[in-house]
Amino acid sequence: MIQLPNGGPQEIPLSRFEAIINPRLQEIFEQVRKHIRTQGALFSGVLTGGGALHPGALELFSKTFNLPCRVGTVADATGSITGLDSPRCTTVWGALKIAAYYYRSFSAGKGGSALQRFLEGMNNIWIYLPRWIGKLWKAFKF
Repeated sequence: MIQLPNGGPQEIPLSRFEAIINPRLQEIFEQVRKHIRTQGALFSGVLTGGGALHPGALELFSKTFNLPCRVGTVADATGSITGLDSPRCTTVWGALKIAAYYYRSFSAGKGGSALQRFLEGMNNIWIYLPRWIGKLWKAFKF
């Protein structure tokens, strides 16, 4: 159901929704493919976030990139945390891991508030980000 501007709800058939969304996904994947084509070889894809749950997203990615693809999940959550098995959580989980990594990396032996230490660490993010992404890539389940 969607809410129309006139206030009334309307049910839209899945086929109509897909006819709108799938071309937009195709455009996004094409733009990403053009951008990363110059970055080196790719071996597979991992879709994260809520969009990874869209029916046909994996197939569309695989067709666009001519690569295998899977839906990413959180691999290293422990304790009483629940509900992280959805791809919807992967984007936020990754952002939290980046923040935690930089907080630990740049807070050792430094004074100041946590925010100051974090901001100091963010000044060097472009030096360390590629290394961290490599570590994160290995942490995901394949």
